[in-house]
Amino acid sequence: MSVAKKYIVLRCPYCGNATYGKYGIKTRRCPYCGKRFKVSTYTVIGSFKDPFKASQYVREYNYRKNKESEENDRSNLHSVVER
Repeated sequence: MSVAKKYIVLRCPYCGNATYGKYGIKTRRCPYCGKRFKVSTYTVIGSFKDPFKASQYVREYNYRKNKESEENDRSNLHSVVER
């Protein structure tokens, strides 16, 4: 019986972007902000058996996060310009 490798998706507590790593890691360096953080249940936002699916989830999560951030920036800019 082979043991399935598990991959966890983590949310960086500093910048909020997602990344992934193998199950069992203790720390992770965020590829976006460069800060190292401890892996805890607070930072884990998902787990997958397939690294491709974990990677895909990370891309979709970060896309949604960044899209929402851009929309908020635009709406804040409009409110400043309208004054």
